[in-house]
Amino acid sequence: MRSLPFNGESFDALFSFHVIYHTDFKEIIKVISEIYRVLKPNGEVFLTFNSKNSPNYIRNINKIDENTIIKQEGIPHYFIDEGDVKRLLAQFEIQKFLYVEDIRTNNSISYHYYVLVKR
Repeated sequence: MRSLPFNGESFDALFSFHVIYHTDFKEIIKVISEIYRVLKPNGEVFLTFNSKNSPNYIRNINKIDENTIIKQEGIPHYFIDEGDVKRLLAQFEIQKFLYVEDIRTNNSISYHYYVLVKR
């Protein structure tokens, strides 16, 4: 996801559901840049991000940078707030922006931003 094997401006739309936040701050910048590069002008992308409101982020002491924690399975998870979302996606036009606290079947709560942007 940091170096996509496609020519620039190849896609009309991209869909990334609970994927790109499995990284740290330096790498999320590369991922967003790659998304922008391969998306055609006026192309859209749907993205999800972890919210810093999550207890997983608030309570976690395994932070590798200000926004990234390592969860039990050893996978990095990048967390942001609304301002971070807007800064990360500044080169895009935000079409829809939704913050959701979702209760799952195992009684855990998911805290995510769902964002649709246009290049």
